[in-house]
Amino acid sequence: WLRTFIAHTPIVFYALDSYGSFTLSEGEGLQNDGSQGTRREVGASAFAVYKSHPELVNQVQRALLGETVIGEFLFQARWWSHQLIPLKNESGSVWAVVGAAFDITERVQAKQKLQEHYEQLSATHEELLATEEELREQYQKTAQVNHDLLSHNALLKALSEVSSQLLAQKDVDSLLAIIISWATRSTGSVHGTVGLLDETKQLIVGLGGVGLFAQKEHFGIKLSLTSGIIGEVLRTKEACIVNNYKEWPKRNTHPSLAEVCCFAMVPMKKEDRILGVIGIAFTEENRVFGEKEMNTLIPFAELAAIAVDNAQTMKALAISQKQAVDIFEAAGDGLIVFDGENGAILRANRRVEELFQCSQQELQENGLEVLVQGVQQEKTLQ
Repeated sequence: WLRTFIAHTPIVFYALDSYGSFTLSEGEGLQNDGSQGTRREVGASAFAVYKSHPELVNQVQRALLGETVIGEFLFQARWWSHQLIPLKNESGSVWAVVGAAFDITERVQAKQKLQEHYEQLSATHEELLATEEELREQYQKTAQVNHDLLSHNALLKALSEVSSQLLAQKDVDSLLAIIISWATRSTGSVHGTVGLLDETKQLIVGLGGVGLFAQKEHFGIKLSLTSGIIGEVLRTKEACIVNNYKEWPKRNTHPSLAEVCCFAMVPMKKEDRILGVIGIAFTEENRVFGEKEMNTLIPFAELAAIAVDNAQTMKALAISQKQAVDIFEAAGDGLIVFDGENGAILRANRRVEELFQCSQQELQENGLEVLVQGVQQEKTLQ
């Protein structure tokens, strides 16, 4: 029955003498190892049978030297797991080697397929990770573009409102208050300030602002043109950014600026002439003022410059008009301004009122008729 069991089990039992020749070789596995029949020819040398498989020759040699060998090998397109056990005599010399080999081809093939599936799944997983990363990058880019669009739209809205207020010719202080409020919000800060240049006194006069600069000590504060961040702006006539303001040796030591970590200031310019400055500050340690914030701030500085220049122009015009009126009224001769199209009297000086004994209103309502009547009356009296 034992031979029957061996003959029907996918196992090969074999024995080798001390020279490496087969003395036993039986088992159903012989039908799958490329041998003829169910028995490998007893007496054949294992070294000859396995000559094309150096790893098996090495294992047989190790077993004949007294080492128990366990391993797997590929032989005749079949995978085997075998164990070689040396048998020793009383003196310790190997007189035989017995072994058993199990056909594990199906297991190895299943393992190989499993490995292939694993590699395919790993490759798919890597592709999915790469796709996920690509999608994440695209999402981040899209989110950034969306954020930039929203910021751009908010900036356009702010500039539009400031422009409309500018066209409405509001007083300059109100306009600058609106501008610094929008500029601060648009750059992501809560602290902003604005100041005007007093060329006669060589000072920047602070007009306050928002956040830290809304404190009363900033209203009307007079700052030197040669120190601090203002000095840098006026010296270079360009914007100045100090991202480490607390450590900056040129910083203004005013107590209200003790919390400022980052400070950016832009000149308000009319051509090459500086009219004032507009500044934004951050109090957070990790905040910096970058190119994006600067590109946002500059248009507000340009609008502020227009507002200040318009205000100064209107002020100069008002002064000029007053001087002209004072000269007109102080003239010793009667002076009359007529409308060139219809001849209506637009204005007459006080001397005309005295000469013709009529008011400014009567002159404008009755025109030349009043003057003619006055002349006739004078002739009659003569």
